[in-house]
Amino acid sequence: MRGFAAGVLGGVLLAGVGAANAAELAGWSLNGFIDSSVAQSANRTSAGVSASRLSRSSGLGGLFVSDAFLLTGWPTGSSVNTARYMEFGVTVADGQELAFTTIAFSAYSDSGGNASWQIRASADQYMSVLASGTAVNVSGSGVAVAADISALGQRVGQTTFRLYFYNNTGLFNRDKRGLSGTNKGGIGLTVNGSVMDVAADPPHIDSIAIEDGVVRLDISELSPTGNTLVQRLDPFPATSWSDIETFANTAATMSWTSVIPAGVHHDLFRVKAMP
Repeated sequence: MRGFAAGVLGGVLLAGVGAANAAELAGWSLNGFIDSSVAQSANRTSAGVSASRLSRSSGLGGLFVSDAFLLTGWPTGSSVNTARYMEFGVTVADGQELAFTTIAFSAYSDSGGNASWQIRASADQYMSVLASGTAVNVSGSGVAVAADISALGQRVGQTTFRLYFYNNTGLFNRDKRGLSGTNKGGIGLTVNGSVMDVAADPPHIDSIAIEDGVVRLDISELSPTGNTLVQRLDPFPATSWSDIETFANTAATMSWTSVIPAGVHHDLFRVKAMP
């Protein structure tokens, strides 16, 4: 990713990086006869993304059902039990990062009733609630949920999520809750967002010194394998930048010097990272 820094006696201007369009990062269809005591692998992942298996915490019992990941032992009271959860995660390749948008799932029970839910993430060791809500009448194909997790921002490496059910209602089997698969008319489970290249820090002009007609730029945060382009703002009233010199980076911090052309009485320069 290219960046630039501009300096007027050490001033710096940073370039932003735009996100790609949001899409499915990983998906679990949850179809067929599923033993939920066994962790389930994702069916789909985006390029550069891998997914951990959908699993259950201790304290939750597995069931063998068709087209659903259904568990027993969920709390029926109004308080969440943070020791009982479903867990799943995604990992992005080195040099890339994920901008999360939503987690989509279908809250489900073959016994009906309502269910409250929470999602927490490994970003803060599952301390805070990232998204929450209540699904009403979770029988049939389940209740579709699109939980907003954009507050996570952009993350590198692995991010793990935990989904909690609690405050369940119904006439019987109120502790039984889970996710319905696509064959049942549900969503299954998807983690959605964008995969982006990690923005390299642009070169930074730490100082500008002018003495005896020579300018010296002290530059840091250079890529050791790239090149740096030095530009100078053309004299007033011009508003365009002129290329002065491109040099190969040999260290993370370097000094660049050049003779100032005759008649130039300003000291506005900038540097750009080049391939």
